[in-house]
Amino acid sequence: MPVLRAGSTAQQRLFVAIELQRFVADIQTTLLGLERVLRGQKSGSTEMPDLRNDFRVLLKADDQRFHAPALEAVEGDTMVNSLNTLREQILRWRQQRHAHS
Repeated sequence: MPVLRAGSTAQQRLFVAIELQRFVADIQTTLLGLERVLRGQKSGSTEMPDLRNDFRVLLKADDQRFHAPALEAVEGDTMVNSLNTLREQILRWRQQRHAHS
């Protein structure tokens, strides 16, 4: 449970929990989508969530764990960068593979 500042409400805590849950769920969705691509199943970049936007929304939420330079914020940004790069590389590899077929 996040540490709350004076004046925080249960509604603010719920908002943070929802945004964090969405971020985690979208990371899982991205990983599953990339797995499908690697297994040869159809999956396009439009089917995958916008992790950068999810992370921006999470940072705007009132959660002390996700404020720079907190480790959680740094690691969250690293995950977004890594997964977005991995997605680009896998989709590029798939396009090249189909172009040579």
